[in-house]
Amino acid sequence: MFARPKNSPSTGSSERNSKVSDDNHSRAAKTQDSRTTSGFFARFRTEDLPEQERVAAVRNVLLHKPVAFDVGALRDGSFRADMQVRELPGLEITVGHITSHTTRTKPIMGDGSDDLLLSICVEGRLEIEHRGKLINVPPGNAHLGSCADPIAYHTDVQRGISLRVPRHAVSAFVPDIDGRIGMPVPHVAESLRLIDVYVRALERDTFYATPGMSRMAVNHVQDLVALALESTGDAGVYLADRGLRAARLIAVKKDIVDTLGQDDVSAESLAMRHGISSRYIRKLFEFEGATLSAFVLEERLRRADRLLSSPLHHHRQIGSIAYDVGFRDLSYFNRTFRRRFGMSPSEARHRDR
Repeated sequence: MFARPKNSPSTGSSERNSKVSDDNHSRAAKTQDSRTTSGFFARFRTEDLPEQERVAAVRNVLLHKPVAFDVGALRDGSFRADMQVRELPGLEITVGHITSHTTRTKPIMGDGSDDLLLSICVEGRLEIEHRGKLINVPPGNAHLGSCADPIAYHTDVQRGISLRVPRHAVSAFVPDIDGRIGMPVPHVAESLRLIDVYVRALERDTFYATPGMSRMAVNHVQDLVALALESTGDAGVYLADRGLRAARLIAVKKDIVDTLGQDDVSAESLAMRHGISSRYIRKLFEFEGATLSAFVLEERLRRADRLLSSPLHHHRQIGSIAYDVGFRDLSYFNRTFRRRFGMSPSEARHRDR
């Protein structure tokens, strides 16, 4: 059980106007607040701030988000945030390590949002006060809340994920959504694991390079949220085809990138690690007009190119770099590198000097 918050701040309208110095704000929450493709974005690392300034700096950002929350320390005084918040049209993702008492109370609910909140405890401890209940959310489990309700989170999570999605995006596939609010979401839902994998990929800014990629990410996460709430029937089949397929492909690609240097990055080895068939592994790439082998080759060549152009690796032999990224035939590496980049590996190494 968590201790209740120490001197938890009231959340009146005056707090929406609370300010901290620009210096504190930039150091604590390296924040980009724009309405571009990526929308609102904030990254917090409170260890960069003096202890007495941490809560105020994070509160200043969370109270001024499009859908506001307040935050304070736990009763024992502990408070830490190493996390990021990203808002896109139709989705807000909060992910990272947070030790805090976080609330949404009536005085700050003037935005009128009735969005859904899926809170996933990946690792650590999470307790939620919602609709008169105190709910413990074990690691690997989740809870569905609503921005239309007062809610409090007592957290000490080494990794947690909070997803805010429009109610209509989920209710279209989960007709009894009102009956699900306030209920736990058990770890048996495969979509919870895939949400974590997918969100890890979304933490890279390059995923939001174009409006089309952002919309795709939003749609896939909304699908996975609906699936986590046990969408069934035709809707479940549709979502499984669209959302799970996308998330599995992301998971497989991440696995490939993490194991590029190994000899055996095959459909069979990937299938064993992911619990699906090798045929389905190949199908995942075919759905987006690619092949597994082409993806592996491209990733290996791109990594080799980065290493060759890095001053940190200028002392290494080209053959050593090729071997580290998974090539076992130097002649094949030289041919495919020239075909891909229009120059030899040796020329690539010296192009920026």
